[in-house]
Amino acid sequence: MLKQKEIAFADSQNDAVLPSSEPLEQRIARLLWIWLNDPLVILNDGRDVQQHIATLLEPFLSDAFTYHSEGSKQGWWSDGVTLLQIEAIADTTFRPFGYTWSAGGWTPFEIEFYLAAKTSLRFDRTIVRFGWLDKNGNIAAASIHPRLRKPGSQISESQWAMAIELTPPTGT
Repeated sequence: MLKQKEIAFADSQNDAVLPSSEPLEQRIARLLWIWLNDPLVILNDGRDVQQHIATLLEPFLSDAFTYHSEGSKQGWWSDGVTLLQIEAIADTTFRPFGYTWSAGGWTPFEIEFYLAAKTSLRFDRTIVRFGWLDKNGNIAAASIHPRLRKPGSQISESQWAMAIELTPPTGT
């Protein structure tokens, strides 16, 4: 994976300001590009870029749950993200994964963000996976994240309590 150095925004810690008026998805995309450029950068408030991403993933997950029948019906929610790791899995694709606090305790999640182009703030699609299923098909408290349990192996969509793909509305 090539690291990108020609980023028009946030190429130094003093430039790393995220307008709160930006939609959540654009703020996440902006932070992912900052992370790719320098995963250890400290932003103006003294927190590193990964901490900022974790903060934004909490409401992102809660919103994503509303698009899933079980999540919507059972009122799934996200209250905090911890042990966040981020992978750049292609030039314009990122996979943050970790745990979020939910009704079942600390529950694993992963999100794949597919951006339209390098430095784009627009997602072409997003895949959200949440909750590891136990042998009875219930959300299990996972002591080891599925991605870390089986490094390098593919994880079946059916092993997740929720696996959905979100795409922008046509014409956006």
